[in-house]
Amino acid sequence: MSDHADNPLDPADYLTLLEPLFLLEPEFADQLFRDLVAKSPLPAPAEVRILVENSLFWMRDYPELGKAVATGFLQLAGVVSENWQEQYADTVAVGKGITPVIGRSVAEKFVSIIQIQNESLLQLAREVVATIGPWGPYPLGQVMNALLSLLEAGEENAAQAYLQMILAALGQQISERELIRYAPLLSRGILFCPPEKRDWQVVQLLMVVKKSYGLAHAFFRGMEKGLAHLSGDDLPLFIAKALHFADEKRQSRFLALESLLGLDACRELQTMVPLSAVVGSLSRYLQARSGRSATVRSLEHLPATSRFMSGPCTDGFHIYLPGEMDRGKTVVENQLIYRMLAGLDLACWEAGSFDFDWQRFREEFCPAEMIEKVGVVETSGVKPQDDLERFFAGFSHPVLAEELLNLIEQGRVICFLKSCYPGFVKQVRLLLDKELQRLVAVSGSWSFWQSLYALLILDREPETDSVGTEPWFEVLMEVRRGFNEDLTETSPVEVAALLVCKFYPLVAAIPSLTTKEVNPLDYPFGRRLRFDLVARASRKQEEGAIKLKAVLEDAGIDFFKADLKRLLKEHDQSLTPEMLKNCLFTLGGERGISGKKLRSQLSGLDLQQCFPAGQDGGASSLIDEKVPTYWYDEWSIQLQDYLRDHVKLLEHQRVGSDSSFYPEVLVDHGGLVRRIRRNFELLRPEGLQILRHWPEGDSFDYDALIEYAIDRRLKITPDERFYRKRLKVDRDVAVFLLIDVSSSTKNKLPDSSKTILGVEKEAVVLFCEALERVGDSFSIAGFSGSGRLAAEFFLVKDFAESLNDEVKNRIGALRPEKNTRMGPAVRHATTKLAAYPAKVKLLVILSDGLPNDQDYSQEYAIEDCRAAIRESRSKFVHVHAITVNAANSPHLDRLYGDVHHSVIADVKDLPDKLPRIYRALTKQ
Repeated sequence: MSDHADNPLDPADYLTLLEPLFLLEPEFADQLFRDLVAKSPLPAPAEVRILVENSLFWMRDYPELGKAVATGFLQLAGVVSENWQEQYADTVAVGKGITPVIGRSVAEKFVSIIQIQNESLLQLAREVVATIGPWGPYPLGQVMNALLSLLEAGEENAAQAYLQMILAALGQQISERELIRYAPLLSRGILFCPPEKRDWQVVQLLMVVKKSYGLAHAFFRGMEKGLAHLSGDDLPLFIAKALHFADEKRQSRFLALESLLGLDACRELQTMVPLSAVVGSLSRYLQARSGRSATVRSLEHLPATSRFMSGPCTDGFHIYLPGEMDRGKTVVENQLIYRMLAGLDLACWEAGSFDFDWQRFREEFCPAEMIEKVGVVETSGVKPQDDLERFFAGFSHPVLAEELLNLIEQGRVICFLKSCYPGFVKQVRLLLDKELQRLVAVSGSWSFWQSLYALLILDREPETDSVGTEPWFEVLMEVRRGFNEDLTETSPVEVAALLVCKFYPLVAAIPSLTTKEVNPLDYPFGRRLRFDLVARASRKQEEGAIKLKAVLEDAGIDFFKADLKRLLKEHDQSLTPEMLKNCLFTLGGERGISGKKLRSQLSGLDLQQCFPAGQDGGASSLIDEKVPTYWYDEWSIQLQDYLRDHVKLLEHQRVGSDSSFYPEVLVDHGGLVRRIRRNFELLRPEGLQILRHWPEGDSFDYDALIEYAIDRRLKITPDERFYRKRLKVDRDVAVFLLIDVSSSTKNKLPDSSKTILGVEKEAVVLFCEALERVGDSFSIAGFSGSGRLAAEFFLVKDFAESLNDEVKNRIGALRPEKNTRMGPAVRHATTKLAAYPAKVKLLVILSDGLPNDQDYSQEYAIEDCRAAIRESRSKFVHVHAITVNAANSPHLDRLYGDVHHSVIADVKDLPDKLPRIYRALTKQ
């Protein structure tokens, strides 16, 4: 800020100071006055005098330059000192010394540089102006705009390095044309570097540019391919190896990881592991261990409000891990850390860490007298998100109670794991202990929470020399004794909550704990149980469980809400009223409820009321999911007529997410992918077709003109068709791929761990790659059904969507559903395809057999599907079916027509054959 010798004037007094400007440029001066009095705080008179003096100096001869200077000084007023304002005036003079236009450009661009008040940055920028200013305003503007983009991002150090790179390139005689392209490349590349690594990565980029400015392109290509994963110690070693070569071509290939030497050097140096490199193996490991699909995501996918200072965690549906892991000394060690952290969060699912039930806690674990003793109160006036929030709200310091439960519950999970995976627990404890020791060494002392973590989770005695004299040491040991006495490997989460009630008064009596918030980063890897995330992600299941519990209680059946909630989560969107009864009967057996009595109560219970009106279950289940609904006719072979609005179809816009499947298929089928891409590129039209010997056209056909002249000379009647005509050739094809995701597709193939649907999805991936190459428009959907009121249509990709990461994740997330109600799915796909503007429209049906559903099988189902296919063809939609894992059958010929379907007996051949079938269908 400026050191003002005089106080700001009243707004009207500024008119007197600006009077000379009003005489020269009244309109500009009037706007300047308005902007000036709008500033807060108002500029000091001395600053306004400087503004007027400098503006007048230039405005008499160069009005536009003077206006730019006035605007610049106005922006600097009240922001920088008078010394920096003088620096600004001197810099404008340097620019004007080149040309007035350059002076004006400097006046506009240097305001942001002056505001930073960095002497080194200013000197570098002046040097750049002096060097490239004579080239004209456009090259200078490109260079300065790139610089300003870095300053706007708050990258002051990177901005200085950028200017040094520009000067290095100028010293290497870069041309004006190259510089115009080079400056934006540098700024974009610098901003591409992750913020936490940007400073040291930019330093290495500067080293490369000083060697040769042309190597910057190779550096950025290498960053995309793997250099970004090198640590701050390893990247300089790699750059030194690259620059050791005398030949710039070899340097470039090495930096871009386009040579074997570069790839090998990068692999040898790399210790950091990106999550993207292990997400596939982690997902397979988690699924093999738990038997359920577990999606691994980066912490960046957490909601923005939940991302701050968050370490590895889970929301009950997904496991969130850091995008990169560099805590280990080797790649193998960092891969192991990822597996250990993912396994710990999976263990929370397996041990039921998020299945706390308030009713069960009150009735079976914590008597009323203990609740009253520790101060836990009923919060009936509050509507908490879930039972754990209700539990925490009863304490005088909820955050303290939550932190205590967090550590006790993590200790309980370790006890659970010891009975199942003792080797895993041993590895995890070694890993966590090493990280905890590092954190304590950084902070210099053990906190209460770190000591409790070591006791409960690592089963490690605290260092008495460090914590033995702390006032909370006895509380620490008391919690440890109670934990060991009351908790076993089979104890549920409610026992952990009971221990919180038991020890909360002791912990709350420690003054430092109630006044200081816990830093999640005090724990190894910042990992903790995120009860808030789970509550938010399970809100629909919570609402569904409340609704179901109320219905059951009215019938005299008492289940705990947490058990019902878990049931809804496990079955996700596949429940029907009949399936729900079976699940409840099984759940009753687990709780020891009399089977005969429960079966009698359930058999007479109408669970249809739990589902949205008119639905038989299906994807909407007990969770009121707002999905588009459509009604379709169905052909009745008995009536030989349509049943009007007989089938209800639910179109699901989202089908989940699995980010690992698509890239894994591309890697596993690398050779086939390259062949498909090459073959389908040949189908892409060249754009223009030249037709010769036309009576009229765009230009002369010179060969025909010569023939015309010869014929005239020979006195032969000439052919007057001597024009050429250019015709635009378009491949206007739209295809809809309809995939059968019925329960039969979950069957495994002989001598393989893959399922039918798994191979179908692999084929879909290759199909997408082929269509992307040829440029055809396409849409993808899966279909299933559970009765006429629950036909399901899972839209994976619409015509308007590009093949982006979200679509690829949806393909991977397709899973076996229920039955095969094909007719309404064909009609719905046809409706979408018919509405799309394309000359050729093709519907490809991928199935593993004949249609089959409740009251929908054999002749009835076949005839309805035949009718649906006839309707498609009447709308000029070509239909072709591909049946996999089945022998040819007369029923298939009857269903699709003998020339309109293909049978692939061995589904393993599908990924190779599906693109070939499509190529043959559309080649003409």
